[in-house]
Amino acid sequence: LISAMVQGLGSTPKLFASLATEDFLRILKAPGLAPIHAIQAIFQPCRLLYWEKVSGELHRRTVLATYVDVESGLNIASGPHWQLFSERFGSMKEIDPEMLG
Repeated sequence: LISAMVQGLGSTPKLFASLATEDFLRILKAPGLAPIHAIQAIFQPCRLLYWEKVSGELHRRTVLATYVDVESGLNIASGPHWQLFSERFGSMKEIDPEMLG
């Protein structure tokens, strides 16, 4: 039951973000697949599109390279939250180059 609830939370990020820290820690200690589903709910793949100004013109870009931690197997990209990319891309605003790393 806990595992199914966590899988549902993965598709509702705002609800998942409102989960109390204590409750999240209980999920991580739960038996079965609930801890795995909790981690999968947090680390979801996403497409990162952004605009870059080159010679005064905006060019559409996509983040293709990320970091894969060999020990944990996690695929990680540092930088701003994907929602910031989405908001900026939709309004054709640049992402600060320093945020891209």
